[in-house]
Amino acid sequence: MSSVTSRRAGLLLLIIALSTFAPRHASAGSLESVAGWEGDSHREGYGYAGIGTAIPLSHDFAVPVGISVSYLYYGYDSTGTAISVQSPGASVTSGLRVHVPSASLTISGGAETRRESLNSDIAGSPTRTRTTFGGVFQLYCQEELARGWEATQFGVYVGAAQYMVGRIALRRQITNLHWTKPTSFSLGLEGVRQGNRFSDAIQAGGFAEWNLLRLRMSLGAHAGYKQSWSPGYSHLGGAYLGMSLYRHF
Repeated sequence: MSSVTSRRAGLLLLIIALSTFAPRHASAGSLESVAGWEGDSHREGYGYAGIGTAIPLSHDFAVPVGISVSYLYYGYDSTGTAISVQSPGASVTSGLRVHVPSASLTISGGAETRRESLNSDIAGSPTRTRTTFGGVFQLYCQEELARGWEATQFGVYVGAAQYMVGRIALRRQITNLHWTKPTSFSLGLEGVRQGNRFSDAIQAGGFAEWNLLRLRMSLGAHAGYKQSWSPGYSHLGGAYLGMSLYRHF
């Protein structure tokens, strides 16, 4: 991949990671927070933290509101020159959450801003910086298929990069199906497809989640295989690994 735009894949996976923990223990009007990190075998990754709430409108409708900060780092080759990028950013989103028996749907939108710093491996080369702004639009669905089984679907469009991402996941709760104990453990599978006219990527892996009910906290880890490519360039494959923390106050 040979452009900054085509390397926004890591940033968009950040948005997906924020949705890994569905607010299973939260109610409208409560406060939720999430934080985490993901990196891959090509020394690219990101860290993030966010906080939000859902303002109740009725028994079945609520307005989610959230803010987040993140730090993205990656590198790419530009006509034989190695470029490294560091990109802190912030975003704010809001929308509508609808609850029906055994399912929920959230539609949201917002804006993000990032400050990108680009450094090359040429001695004495100055750091280049730029600030970007853009809209974010998201769709998140969650369904309870049976006791202990849950499916989720997630889609996002990031206007600043004209980039789209889709994620599907299947989660199985292994322990404490009746919620009578202080902890529970779950396993799941995930698949991700993302791209725009500059790049494409496929990601597949698994995840594990530990719920600490008394603390109203979830700890998670996910890992798998990621392959990315751009028109005219060979496919680049490797492993990814991430950790997440969700807390309901």
